[in-house]
Amino acid sequence: MRENAGDLCRADRSGLRQVSEPGGRLLVGLGAPGGALANAIGRHRDDVSLTVLISPAQQDEATGADEVWVFTRLGPIGFLALIRRISWRRFERVDQFRTGAFGWLKYCVWPRPPWFYLSGDGEGPNPRA
Repeated sequence: MRENAGDLCRADRSGLRQVSEPGGRLLVGLGAPGGALANAIGRHRDDVSLTVLISPAQQDEATGADEVWVFTRLGPIGFLALIRRISWRRFERVDQFRTGAFGWLKYCVWPRPPWFYLSGDGEGPNPRA
């Protein structure tokens, strides 16, 4: 079980800020168009810690984030663990790409933080909470 825990977190933490728990910002990059994730990380990085949720193919684009969660095939129990992890972190804000296939994700997280949608190029936000 422990060897699978690394699938959700980055091991190399050199030069990164302290992750604020609770709080911080979550960027859901699943399904983001090529290059848009790196653009969004650069644009939406501020004094709050930034956590990104990405697919394994997007790992090269997520270099500027403080914490990286890689979404792989988790199965039902793993999916519930991911939702519970997002809920427990109590993010101050969540940004998600409008073009992503996981638009329903916000309905699984409770308590629901302010949820914003980014355009396809990572600019925004377009509030739709």
